[in-house]
Amino acid sequence: MHVLMWFCFCLPAECPDQFWGPDCRNVCACHRNGRCEARTGRCLCYRGYWGPRCSRKCDCLHGQCDSSTGSCQCEAGWWGHDCSKLCRCETGKSVCDPQTGRCLCSPGYWGTRCNLLCYCHHSACGQLTGVCECTAGWWGPLCQRRCACLHGFCNSTNGHCVCQPGYHGTTCNQPCLTGRYGESCSKR
Repeated sequence: MHVLMWFCFCLPAECPDQFWGPDCRNVCACHRNGRCEARTGRCLCYRGYWGPRCSRKCDCLHGQCDSSTGSCQCEAGWWGHDCSKLCRCETGKSVCDPQTGRCLCSPGYWGTRCNLLCYCHHSACGQLTGVCECTAGWWGPLCQRRCACLHGFCNSTNGHCVCQPGYHGTTCNQPCLTGRYGESCSKR
């Protein structure tokens, strides 16, 4: 004699929108602008509403509302607490700060709208001034000249070396004599 045994694992059915729990008998406390999560009864707000019971309306004109906090995550090109203000930044040359509307320039651009080209070598432009901000080891109006200082750093405007303690010379390549220190090794 052969006995066949079948095991059946049934998945819980979805509850109607305003009910929750293992037998769907618990009444949902959510406002009509949301539905209950079937197992926990937690409110899942419909788009445009927020709060623990989904009773508060979101005022995000061009963005998504966080259903827990009501804060807006603006779509690209919009900013402000309700995403109602249009960004004035150059597309592809900057990113608009969603809180302030300030244009954050991409490398190679500057200006309040990031619409001006930056001609600096080995550095970035000051976002509002366009002045080259030389990185260590470079100097000149466009940061195009390599610094020749061996044991020190150079002034980014004129290229003159400022030597580390214990060195002197126009390129900071000469060690101070024993017992000497300071600028040009003049102190004992």
